[in-house]
Amino acid sequence: MARVDRILMLVQEQGANELRMGTGSEPSMFAHGAPKRLSIPTTDEITLRDLLGEILTDEREAQMRAAGRLELVHRAEGAGAHQVTLTARPAGTGFDVVFVRGEGRVRPSPTKVSEPVAEERAPTATATLEPVRAEAAPVVYAAAAGSASLSDGLMSLLGRAPARTSDVHLAVGEPPMVRIDGTLRPLEDEPAVVAELLQFDAAVEAQLAKERSADRSVELPGGIRARLHVFCTDSGRALSVRILPRTAPTLASLQMPVPLDALVSVPHGLVLVCGSTGSGKSTTLAALAR
Repeated sequence: MARVDRILMLVQEQGANELRMGTGSEPSMFAHGAPKRLSIPTTDEITLRDLLGEILTDEREAQMRAAGRLELVHRAEGAGAHQVTLTARPAGTGFDVVFVRGEGRVRPSPTKVSEPVAEERAPTATATLEPVRAEAAPVVYAAAAGSASLSDGLMSLLGRAPARTSDVHLAVGEPPMVRIDGTLRPLEDEPAVVAELLQFDAAVEAQLAKERSADRSVELPGGIRARLHVFCTDSGRALSVRILPRTAPTLASLQMPVPLDALVSVPHGLVLVCGSTGSGKSTTLAALAR
């Protein structure tokens, strides 16, 4: 019998169905998303491990650290079956555990933590940035039917972006910049952007003339999607292109400091997801939906 079973029995007696614990956090309980009072002091890592006992074996901890998250079913003595989600915190700074009464459906743990979506930032000076070489064989993307119309030069440039590129930044008179693994770098051997490259269809041009900026989505062959933000500056036009991943990330891959799994099962109320442009709001929602 794990020592945490006694707490799970208390949770059940209080009419709750969920217990959340974590390194350096006060345990909390919820009744189908609604918080209920639980007076238990903060648990350090030693105490938390002692409470979990056989639930967190060396093998399971290794799986949790490797995948970012591990799900299993624990049959608590006197409290029945619980779905358990163990989530590793970044850089080995502890872990969180959530117990939800009922076996539920345990999903297989991800075998690999995917790279987090890079946060969008304004381009910075290129003097100290290591350049990267464009793809040797250009892949020319033609916009799919119904998408924004891009110039041939811009489509060709997007096709030459190296693998793992998350963003492309263009400004008239400046070399093309790409963001790879969160780092902004100039594209090697690429000429400075000319005004003709940033010409768009009549609808975008009309919006630029009126509002000095425009946002569009474009779908490219192969299921590749991108968000475009074109705007006018004192020195000419500039364009930011966000390459969207083909599939939604897992919550574990985002390496959130606190577990967010419980948000999926909140039965009522309002959940606000806030942040600046490029901070990861859409990515977080996509992971929750997945």
